[in-house]
Amino acid sequence: MGKPALRELTSFDTGWMSDLHQQAFDAPWSQKSFETLLNLPTTVGWTFEMSERGIGFLVIQISDKEAEILTFQMASEFQGQGLGSHLLSKGLENLKAMKVDRVYLEVAVSRQPAQKIYQRQGFVITGRRPKYYKTLEGREDALLMSLNLGPYD
Repeated sequence: MGKPALRELTSFDTGWMSDLHQQAFDAPWSQKSFETLLNLPTTVGWTFEMSERGIGFLVIQISDKEAEILTFQMASEFQGQGLGSHLLSKGLENLKAMKVDRVYLEVAVSRQPAQKIYQRQGFVITGRRPKYYKTLEGREDALLMSLNLGPYD
């Protein structure tokens, strides 16, 4: 199938991103939500492509020297192959190049594979938000995680 190629996300990606988000989350984002986000000057994002098909994405909001991972997802058939870790690593390299000092995120307590990916990259748990995520069964807590990249002067 070939090697995945990294590229920046564009508004042309929002359809498949929304489809992938719907497969992965109980309260998925719409195509319009992704379009709005990607059109903001403070939003950056990357995808891996294989055979001209997006297989995962990472969307990040930047504010000065801080960033927040808003959403990160790999297509189910590409999970467990190290591609998600590689995509996150590439995104973090790009943030370092942008002189971002610190990265934050929230992750559902049930998404243990995602937590492991973040922890392997050096993220640490800094807190918990009770009942943060909407699920089919009700609400679920989020773990707060952060990673120091800087400081950069």
